[in-house]
Amino acid sequence: MRVMLSLTFVLAALCTSVLAQTSPDRPLDGPTHIPSNDTNRILWGDETSGRVHDSRFAGSQKIMWQIWGMGPGEVFRHSDRFTTQFKVDGIYYVLSGTLVLNNPATGEVYYIKPGELAFLTRNSWNHGFSYGLEPLRVLEYLPRLPPVTGQSQYLGEGKLSQPKYVQDQWLGRWPGALDEARRSAALKVVRESDILWRLEGEKQQVLVGIMASTDLITFGKIVLQPKQETEVRIHGGDEGLYLQEGELHVRLPGQKLDNRGQTRWFDVKAGDGVYLPEGTPHQYYNPSDRMTTVIFGVAPAYLPRNNKASH
Repeated sequence: MRVMLSLTFVLAALCTSVLAQTSPDRPLDGPTHIPSNDTNRILWGDETSGRVHDSRFAGSQKIMWQIWGMGPGEVFRHSDRFTTQFKVDGIYYVLSGTLVLNNPATGEVYYIKPGELAFLTRNSWNHGFSYGLEPLRVLEYLPRLPPVTGQSQYLGEGKLSQPKYVQDQWLGRWPGALDEARRSAALKVVRESDILWRLEGEKQQVLVGIMASTDLITFGKIVLQPKQETEVRIHGGDEGLYLQEGELHVRLPGQKLDNRGQTRWFDVKAGDGVYLPEGTPHQYYNPSDRMTTVIFGVAPAYLPRNNKASH
């Protein structure tokens, strides 16, 4: 996206090495429940780039996730102060509204509806258009790279003089050139039919859909049936959760509160986030009589370091 990090994160990277915070007075020093009304609200952009409303859940040393939004017909591009080029793999998951996403360096244009994903390959540019009558809300995930002095951990440093909004090379060859266009694209769209579905767990299988997975980040969703619970799960990276629909209990069996084995848990409502540091044992439980959908991003590695499946 254009990321609110331009000012907030760039300055933070230059001035301090402490963890990013969900709010000015609460650092991420362990598993954290982040209610939707406790996100860090940032207005990104300027008159040239356009302005976008960001609601950041958290930023750790390995992952950042937030929701950004625009009203019907609004647009974000880029300016000298607010770049929209990422040096890392970026994830845009549309929650509501319609996103028309453009790569102004190549002219690629994509029409992305709720439940669909735009995957931004490293060093690609993007401009976004809120199309239609409904406000646009997009869940964004970015992994973090090791810090380099004087550089952002997210944002590229390329220059783009003349944006492109069309690809004339495919005229007269469409849809015959469809496969060629897909192979050369810097932006990838993942639709429902493209999801890699998995049944994770040895005794209590749970449905997990992987929508994107690279060496920097894995993004997907978990679908829990009423009263369903998962086995204990562990990942090889920091995990950022977003509860899209339903109710969720996040149990932390690795955090013993007394000698009887009692443990902590979070009562998560739709729209809330949860941060789980790398290696944190956790379980999910749907206490309701409705389906629950959990969105997650894990960076850098989905599987634990012992390379066994995260049951």
